[in-house]
Amino acid sequence: MKHAILLLTLTGLTVVTVRHGVAQTVPEFQVSRPPLAETIYDPPAPYYVSEGLNGNEVYPPVPDAPPQRPLAPEPELDRAMDTSEACCGCGPATCACATSIRWEVDWLSMSRSGRRASHDIVGGRDAANFGDFESGPESGFRLRGAIGIGNWELAAAYADISPWTASSARELTTGVSFDQGINVSGAWLGQSFIDQTTLFSPIFAAASAATATDELDGFGPDDGGLFADAPPTLVTAYRSELNLFELNLMPRKRTGYGRRAWRGGIGYARATLDEFASASLSGSFRALDDGGGPFSGGLSPADLTDSAAGGLTLISGPGTGFDDATGGTQAPAPDTLTFRYAGAADNTLNGVQFLFDAVLLETCCWQLNTALKAGIFDNHARGSIRERYSEMSADGDVYGRDFTDDAHHVAFLGSVGVTGSYAVRDWLFFRGGYEVTFLSGVALASEQQVSNGAYRVDAESSLIAHGFTLGLEGRY
Repeated sequence: MKHAILLLTLTGLTVVTVRHGVAQTVPEFQVSRPPLAETIYDPPAPYYVSEGLNGNEVYPPVPDAPPQRPLAPEPELDRAMDTSEACCGCGPATCACATSIRWEVDWLSMSRSGRRASHDIVGGRDAANFGDFESGPESGFRLRGAIGIGNWELAAAYADISPWTASSARELTTGVSFDQGINVSGAWLGQSFIDQTTLFSPIFAAASAATATDELDGFGPDDGGLFADAPPTLVTAYRSELNLFELNLMPRKRTGYGRRAWRGGIGYARATLDEFASASLSGSFRALDDGGGPFSGGLSPADLTDSAAGGLTLISGPGTGFDDATGGTQAPAPDTLTFRYAGAADNTLNGVQFLFDAVLLETCCWQLNTALKAGIFDNHARGSIRERYSEMSADGDVYGRDFTDDAHHVAFLGSVGVTGSYAVRDWLFFRGGYEVTFLSGVALASEQQVSNGAYRVDAESSLIAHGFTLGLEGRY
């Protein structure tokens, strides 16, 4: 077989032929090109022959293409920041692996209502109690911050509701009986009264003592009109304050476009509920002889301080008791007495809560969410009562008693709310909603009372706080 090789040298074109392994050089003036059809060329491997435009042409081998690397899947886009496709100021979604930060600032307008008090300040025709206290809206604030890392979000929040307060001052329409005169024929029959079920029960006990059965005691005016005294006055005040702190762990929210529209979580919560209630009852003291006389001795210091009667302690003054007339004369010059009650109840709740929130409705720029939280808590309840019975004229005796107690109780704390948000920028949202918070197993100031000379903090009450929220939310 014959092979032909073309060599390009500095002197021109040289043709070398190989026949049976022997190379022969052909002078360039002898080179002639045979017809294309007669050109025979059988290159050794790895070259190959391909029919081209100019006949059979020799090409170097085409290397094998490197193996194709599979394309990495695109990271899953996270709507956790609650962003949607760009429109109305909405920004692009955030990668699920990216760290995110969220903050909220809310203004709160909350009302408070509690269980009706089980006892009255005074009973009878002008009955009144702290259970009538239901405060209207009071302002507060809430701060919340959250950080999302990977698939989880850690959030902390603090809420403070400015104290709910209420007060009243009024004249009663009748006098007030201190003893059994309310139950038998007497000067105060059918009027208001103090007894063992109301506040100021030590006065009832002193007026009902065995040594005081010959008279009918109370604040004028009496029903018979024997003395034209001014009606008693009743002043009440109430204060309640609620603070909440929570630290929660939840999966990151991924909403819309087939993403997660709901999630659950767990967290720690601490709540404090502090309350204070006060009542003051003032009037002209009358001690009418049960035999029909206009004057009797009044409430003696023994009846006021005896443990089997009033059970009070002399705080200040000479200790002469409460007299119907100044100086012990028969003249109708009554002592002016003021009875004061102050009750406080402080609650500290600590426990674990479970959370659930869901997206109810989502568009490009609007989102409607609901959230539910509930848990069982340990409530360290502390209560105190202070009572003072003062003679505002004459000798100026002051008697009183003080009690404190604390205990741990099981309590429940839960809340539910609906919030809507609107995207004004890709990172800023305007939000508003309505929510209800319920507490059970707490001590309310209105429920604290001494029974049979002993006091135990009453932590069996409940409270509801409800109202509107308005604020801003930022997402990064």
